[in-house]
Amino acid sequence: MPSSGGDHCCLPLRQPSWMRSLLRKKVTISDVPEELLLHILSLVPRKYLVLSCRRVCSRWRDLVDLPILWKHKCRRMGFRMEGSDSGLPDWMTFCFRQSQRNLVKNPCGEAFFDFWESENQPHWEVSKHVLLWDCTQFYERCLRIPHPLREIQRCFVCNRSGIKRQRITLREEGYSDRLMDESRPKIIVKDWHYYSWKCHSQLRVKLLSAGLEVLQECTLPNAPFHHGLWDEISHTFEGYPSGVRHIDLEHKVEATDLVKITGTRVTIDPEGTQEEGAATAEKSGFPNIFNLCLPAMSRL
Repeated sequence: MPSSGGDHCCLPLRQPSWMRSLLRKKVTISDVPEELLLHILSLVPRKYLVLSCRRVCSRWRDLVDLPILWKHKCRRMGFRMEGSDSGLPDWMTFCFRQSQRNLVKNPCGEAFFDFWESENQPHWEVSKHVLLWDCTQFYERCLRIPHPLREIQRCFVCNRSGIKRQRITLREEGYSDRLMDESRPKIIVKDWHYYSWKCHSQLRVKLLSAGLEVLQECTLPNAPFHHGLWDEISHTFEGYPSGVRHIDLEHKVEATDLVKITGTRVTIDPEGTQEEGAATAEKSGFPNIFNLCLPAMSRL
C-alpha cells in the first residue's frame, strides 16, 4: 500500500557531502571566525584580557592588542566615546582611565574651593599640612598607621562647624543612562578624615534621580574615629534602583578644634573595584600603558 504524502516527511534526508565532512571534523576554538572571537573577547573583563587571554596564544595576543577590541569594549561598557582611532594606547588607556577615574573635582583642595558649595565659609580653609611636619617620617615608616598617600599635598580644614557639598552629574562624566539602569555598576566612595578630641565629621552620599529624588543614601563613618589619627572611610553602593543620574556629596563638620578632610573619591567601574584594576596593572608585565592609564594614587 503506497504511503501517504505525509509519511515522506518522516524519511531521513541524505546530508550533502560537505556537511558530512564538516560534522566529521573536530571543531576547535581556532576555527572560530575572527569577528566572532573579537566579540567574545570584548565580553571578558579587562583584567582577564590582559592577565589570561593575551597569554593563550599568538593569535589571541594579536586580537587583544587590536584597537577595535578595546573600542568595542568601551562601547559595550556604556562609556561615552571620547577617544580617537589613532592606535592601541588611546582606546586601551581610555578604557582603564574611565573605569578608575575619580569623579570628584578638586578632592584635596588644590584649587581652593572650586567645584564645592560651602556653608560657613570663614570656618573652612585649605592647608598644606596634611601630616604634622614632625610626624611625616613616623607615618611613612610605620606602614600600619593609616594615612593619605604621599601625592596628596593639601587638605580641607574646618575649625568650627561647617558644610561643603558637590554634585556629580553622571551623564556629563560619560556614564550613560543605559549603563546605570541596566548594568548598575558598583559606585565606590572613599574619603580621608582626621579630627582632634571632641570633634566630629561625616560624609553623606546620596544617589539621586533626574528629578533629584533620593534613591539611596549612606552616612559615613559608621564606626568611631581614632582621635589624632587619619582614618579612611569607604562605602560601596550595590543593588541600587535604576534611574540614578546624580551623586551628591556632603561633608558636615562639628568641631571645637579642627577637622581635616582630603582625598575624596567616587569611582564607577562596570567590571570591578578600584583595587582589582590597580592589581592588574601591577601584576601584568604587559605594557607600561597600564601605568599611564591608572591614576598615580591607584598604583601605590
